[in-house]
Parts: sequence; C-alpha cells; structure tokens
Amino acid sequence: MIVKAVEFEHLSEEEYKILLEKIPEKKKIQAEKFRFKEDSWRTILGYNLLFKILKENFGTEKADIIFNEYGKPFLKGEDVFFNISHCENVVVCAADTAPLGIDIQKKCYDKKIIGIAKDVFTKKEYGEFCGLGERQKYDYFLRIHTKYAIFFIFLGKKGKVSLVSLKKGYTFSHKWRPSVYLC
Repeated sequence: MIVKAVEFEHLSEEEYKILLEKIPEKKKIQAEKFRFKEDSWRTILGYNLLFKILKENFGTEKADIIFNEYGKPFLKGEDVFFNISHCENVVVCAADTAPLGIDIQKKCYDKKIIGIAKDVFTKKEYGEFCGLGERQKYDYFLRIHTKYAIFFIFLGKKGKVSLVSLKKGYTFSHKWRPSVYLC
C-alpha cells in the first residue's frame, strides 16, 4: 500500500488554480461550491496526491475517475484502488492493487464518546474498552471507530450505514486493508 500525506496552511490563488485544473470535473464543481476555502483545498490536494501516487507507483498518467451511487470514487479500467481522507490541515491518500480504506481522525478527549461506546462496540470490544484507563479509552474508541469508518469507506457507503447497524449484523466479509492515522 502506498500512502502519501500533505500538510498545508495556505494555497495561493495561483496554486489553487493550477491544482484545480488537474482534478475530475465533478470534484472541480464540488470544490468550487464549498463555503470555506480550506474544504476546497482539501479536495484538490487529495486528488493531486492520488495522481502523484498513480504516476510514480503505477505508471498511470491519466486516470478516468467514476463514482458509485454513494459518491465513492473508483478508477475506471484500472486494477488500482484508492482512498482519500483529511483531518483539519492534513490530507492523506492511499492506493494499492487490493481494496483498501484509510481514514485520519483528530484525537479528542470528549467525555461523550465514553457514553456511546456500549452502543457501537461489540461485546468483546466493549469489554476491552472497560478495562482501560480513561485516557486509553479515548485512543481505543477512536481507533475502533476509525476502523469501522474505513470499512464503510471501503464498501463505498460512508455515511449510509451506522455503527449501531454494523453491530447488529453487518459483517466484515470482505478482504480489506485498513489503515488508521490519528492526528
């Protein structure tokens, strides 16, 4: 699996225009509609990371990107899978010849997440969770939550399936490679 990341603070108008021209039309339109310029930057940086990975590691100069009914992007006619994620001013992209998922999450120590663990974790996960100290519970929660999010990304259903429904019978029947990054 190839993973590239970029941390940004600002894009000049010139940099923005150059990078915008390199991404799929559907994403250009989306990037131009964002209320906050940082959201546009994340989108165009993510796709530019993808194209850099494709060129350097898979010999693909021009990729035709298509989207499924949930909006998950795929490379048409290529045996390369990819995923893009962002967290504040960090954007990551992963690509491989096998299905994969990647997600980055900001570490937070919000007491609310302790209360929802029982609803979203399996019995085994919840048992492990309960045996941890308070600070470790946050890290454990984020790691497990992010793995579930990656699975939904892998399926192309992020935002369409809840963690509670996963607990109630959604199974990990696919071969997939999760990567979790906490920033």
